[in-house]
Amino acid sequence: MDSQFLNICQLGTVEEGKGSGLLKLNNYQGGMSVKPLFLALEGIHQVAVRAGKKVIEGASSRDVRVLPVNINQFTELADVELKEYEFACEAAAFGPSARVTISVNDAVSAEQVIDAQITVARV
Repeated sequence: MDSQFLNICQLGTVEEGKGSGLLKLNNYQGGMSVKPLFLALEGIHQVAVRAGKKVIEGASSRDVRVLPVNINQFTELADVELKEYEFACEAAAFGPSARVTISVNDAVSAEQVIDAQITVARV
């Protein structure tokens, strides 16, 4: 079965390090029971990697890997459920790395549910 695990994050365009998109936690169809908060963290890592690839020099090629290397900050501000969320992100490069700040909001109420900053690096 296709778990849709890598389809949790749907990042739109990233311009000057800023982007937005959707975290569709309800896309996960895997056989394992995974808590929504952990799916959200995976989605945030996907956002960070994809946005980081856009700002790290030489990282936009498909054959260059960028991976999350540190969770600098992660705050759950409200309960996370298996549903759709909107996010906004801002990536700032430093050397072969980038710091990506991500705000996750409820798609209906616009209430902020997660505030995070992830460091990603070209490997």
